Amino acid sequence: MNRTFVTLLVAATTLALFGGGCSVEQTGNARSEATTETSGPPSSASGAGASVLADVKPCDLLSPGEAAQLSLPTPGEARKTAGGQSCEWIDANGGVTANVLPARSVEDLDYAGAKATSIKIGKYESSKVEAPNGALDLCHVVISVADSASVQVVGGVKPSSTDTAAACERATKAAELIAPKLP
Repeated sequence: MNRTFVTLLVAATTLALFGGGCSVEQTGNARSEATTETSGPPSSASGAGASVLADVKPCDLLSPGEAAQLSLPTPGEARKTAGGQSCEWIDANGGVTANVLPARSVEDLDYAGAKATSIKIGKYESSKVEAPNGALDLCHVVISVADSASVQVVGGVKPSSTDTAAACERATKAAELIAPKLP
């Protein structure tokens, strides 16, 4: 596994999860100015979002066959994050990370300056965020499962690549496989 890619992917994901309070406008464009949160954390972990995603295990979101369809290594590697749980399917050619965020919506993630587009993934309203935080080798698809709960699918290509379109294709395909497994 390419340690540089893993380090960059973890750093980009951490920035996206905890970098600030940018909102995605309905038109799909990320606001250029950061907004401040008015009180405490974005959502309560005991709220509706937490209960909606309580039983979702990130590594169950892509079967070995589905991971193979996306040319991803198997099995996925589980990780705990401060905002939820994740699973990574990563090798030297890039990969996918699925972050289950029971108490965070797309509005709670920092996508300042990134190109964001509203899309539909399965039955869910979602946002595709190209090159978050300037990382041209990454693309995020955030599936809005509830008002305060989401699943963030990070697609990545080789860190030396600037092929954001390929990263978005990977993230979108993974999100389309993941969505039917969500509540």
